Amino acid sequence: MTDKPLFNLDAEGRWRLAYDRQQWVLQQRRGKARASHIEGRSIARSGYEAVSFIGSEKRVLRRVLGEKGVVLTAEAQARLDALPDMFMAFIAAPERFFARPEAEAA
Repeated sequence: MTDKPLFNLDAEGRWRLAYDRQQWVLQQRRGKARASHIEGRSIARSGYEAVSFIGSEKRVLRRVLGEKGVVLTAEAQARLDALPDMFMAFIAAPERFFARPEAEAA
């Protein structure tokens, strides 16, 4: 399963929230982005690794963020607040929670 990035959580870009079909995925940057070679083909690697998986409630996601010491930016806090309380409600229409390009340009 491939994790899909949702948004960065901290100012340094060390933490981000992603998801797959079953859960929210807390990811931590473990180094710089780099290219790897698998079977002679080059692929891009983000440098992020999954560290926690939350397939239930947003309150559990918040608890994990606190346990990991993630300091949210104001934007990340607002976006986290906008997520539904249950992952299953999120996955029904995840595109509603992607960043809006026009909002980022403002």
